[in-house]
Amino acid sequence: MMKYWIMRADAGAPSLEDLEGGPHLWTGVRVAAERDLMTRRMAISDRVLHVTPSADGTGGVVDGLMRMSASARPDPTQFDLGDPRYDAAATRERPIWYCVPVELLARAPQPLTLDELRAEPTLEGLELLRPGPTPSIQRVEPGHFRIVVRLTGMRQRKPLPGSGPPSDEG
Repeated sequence: MMKYWIMRADAGAPSLEDLEGGPHLWTGVRVAAERDLMTRRMAISDRVLHVTPSADGTGGVVDGLMRMSASARPDPTQFDLGDPRYDAAATRERPIWYCVPVELLARAPQPLTLDELRAEPTLEGLELLRPGPTPSIQRVEPGHFRIVVRLTGMRQRKPLPGSGPPSDEG
């Protein structure tokens, strides 16, 4: 069964511009709980909202729709001495950190800031919108996902389950 996610493009994660060039690895995750989501919960074809964080780190904008294009694999940045996310404890035989390949399905014609989404009463309970720090990878309820896709004007090739017959809306 398809699951829905939000991934915030923190340092090392691909930008929308990167993703327009084709599938990319979502690298740089260094929080064990988020690594575990990628390796144990996320699956091929799951849908993901792309969030570009604000420069000051206090907000961000939902600006794209992605899909998981393959299973999790060891994050190559953990082995790269020149990468700021290098981890001396990781080996190729015993990797610590994982990443997932994602591909862009749509750019948001009307990207929305987190403050704009907070003003939408139907999104109450969406973890991304709660005050304070939030994880960079989060599960999203299907109803919340459909609302965000609709509000941002994104379309995808196939309708989301439970959204009725194919239409111009996501």
